[in-house]
Amino acid sequence: MRGWLTGISVAVLVCAAIPTRAEEDPKPPIDGSRPGMYFAADGLYGFAMFGNGVSGDNSFGWGTRAGYRANRYLALEGQIESPAGFDLLVGGAKVGKVDPLVWTVNARGYYPMGAFQPYGLVGVGMWLPGLEDEDLVVGTAIAPGTAFAEPGANDFVDDRFAMKFGGGFDYNLTDAFALGMNIIYTRPFADSSQANLSYITVGWTIQYTFAFSQD
Repeated sequence: MRGWLTGISVAVLVCAAIPTRAEEDPKPPIDGSRPGMYFAADGLYGFAMFGNGVSGDNSFGWGTRAGYRANRYLALEGQIESPAGFDLLVGGAKVGKVDPLVWTVNARGYYPMGAFQPYGLVGVGMWLPGLEDEDLVVGTAIAPGTAFAEPGANDFVDDRFAMKFGGGFDYNLTDAFALGMNIIYTRPFADSSQANLSYITVGWTIQYTFAFSQD
């Protein structure tokens, strides 16, 4: 009996000393900073920061992005964004509605922290107003010295050069899938005869990275 007990004890000790496969090959931590191509779908809520005689209400919207993360610290992307349906207000009265479509090329600078990836962003592109003639109210003063003589006659919402600045973070659930949030200020440039139609967006995103380098 003692021999059997001794044999069992030795077997238990030997098994305990053998490392498991999990111990030999631990799962690597998620790293959201590896290079690769990515695609993202965005939701957003826009806060109108209009000026030069015009105010506006806030609006939900959408966006999409495609880009390439070149290294741990830098990514370049193309973005389309639309805060759909800002009402234009003059003296509290609605005089029109603008559905801007914003096309930009953005540079992102990251501070890599494993699965958590905070970043800053700067972008340049075009701001397209999406203002339809039937939305305009004839004779309404929009900016100093300007008014609608007829629908479409005023250029206060012409296509414009635009810039955006902001920051946010991505959080990788896996090496491929990430969720994120951001706060971005978009500024369509205007002269003194045009309305300032800047806005701030709070956005949320889901992103998928198609390929990583093997470095």
